[in-house]
Amino acid sequence: MKTPTISIAEARQNLAGLQVPQDALEAKTEVALLLKVVNEVIERIRDAEDFPDDKAQQVVVTRDLVSFIGKMAQILQDKPLSHPLTQQELALKTIIEESSELPKAQKSNDPLNLIPPENDPSIVEITDTDYENALENFDPGKYGMQWSKEVEQRKGKVRDIFALPDNQTLFITTDRQSANNIENLGLVPHKGAVLNRVSNFWKKQAHAWGIPTDLIKGGSDIDANVTIAKTGTALPVEVVVRNYLDGTAFTRYKEGQRKFGSHELSNGLNKGNRLDQIVIDATTKGKKDKALSDAAASIFVGADDWQTVKKYSLKFFEKAQKLAAGKGLGIRDLKLEFARDKDGKIMLIDEALTPDSARIVSYTGDRLDKDRIRKVVRELQKSNPAGKIKLSRKDTTEAAQNYIKFHDILMKDEPFEKEETQPLGQRIADNLLEAGYLQKSQQTK
Repeated sequence: MKTPTISIAEARQNLAGLQVPQDALEAKTEVALLLKVVNEVIERIRDAEDFPDDKAQQVVVTRDLVSFIGKMAQILQDKPLSHPLTQQELALKTIIEESSELPKAQKSNDPLNLIPPENDPSIVEITDTDYENALENFDPGKYGMQWSKEVEQRKGKVRDIFALPDNQTLFITTDRQSANNIENLGLVPHKGAVLNRVSNFWKKQAHAWGIPTDLIKGGSDIDANVTIAKTGTALPVEVVVRNYLDGTAFTRYKEGQRKFGSHELSNGLNKGNRLDQIVIDATTKGKKDKALSDAAASIFVGADDWQTVKKYSLKFFEKAQKLAAGKGLGIRDLKLEFARDKDGKIMLIDEALTPDSARIVSYTGDRLDKDRIRKVVRELQKSNPAGKIKLSRKDTTEAAQNYIKFHDILMKDEPFEKEETQPLGQRIADNLLEAGYLQKSQQTK
């Protein structure tokens, strides 16, 4: 079936003012190639400020994208349309067909081969009770308890950390949200339990892949928000394993940097392009991370240990990316941290491949990482540069649902179950009491 065409100029004029629908990427079609192209266009629309090409900046997506995809599927299968293309749909079709008008790299930027799950996880309702029970920080005294042994406490961005005797550390992952180097943006119900379960899932996988980790026990062994880990001496660098040009790497690329780790990137790449090989990128650790060359990282860590870190990082990324793709999840990049154990051996620590420490897309093109929150915070910073920034209830609810969706796609045999009977702090205290880490305080005995 032949359809009429219009000029690119007419297409842009017809599409002027239209916006990306929030549920656009929920669409499904068997015409995988078309869907991939549309998804790439949508990603470029959402980051329009980073477009290197003025022509590409003018591409926008019709409100009725779901209907459009269905009609395009009929056209490609040479079937008659039940309803003709609207002027906006015709415009989008024209722009996609005239792909030479878009940056060339877009054509070869093939996404990961993701296998859709049999069933999509349902969206979990976040209620007032969920917010009332959310965990901001953990203080056993609030529940009439105290530590059974002397501990040293410190507070991370998301986790409360307690150094125990016998070379062990107890982590409690809270529901605090941070982004863009801003802490305490609000509470995201169930975030702590999701991140803790997901991280422990990956550390168990890492162990099976021959990568040592700090994990001793956690999750169902004690409590969904709790992990017991081996204490180690953290290395002074973080590792970012990259398969796509995104985030701070793209910022550095725009500024002219081409050497990332030991790999030289080619010219002409755009935001979101897939790299021709996996890149091991190192940064310093601190409030604001600073990129390090491969040689500098080797000096910071030590030549032999740095080679071990790179070997573990690459192995973890390749294995995790393949496992995730089989579940319909695309891992674009991830941050890893390592430490030396008491014997000086390198081990994986901290979060392992959570929505907070990786860039993740689903098979529909949805972002299932913290990127949505980062964008919201950037906008809040623009409108209120000097004021205190807090996320709205809508933002934290969507974030909670996003975290749980990732959990349930990854761990479909162990879907997330909400705790609704009591505040999380009380539940954690009760479970730590039963496990022997806490005892009743003297005042309550």
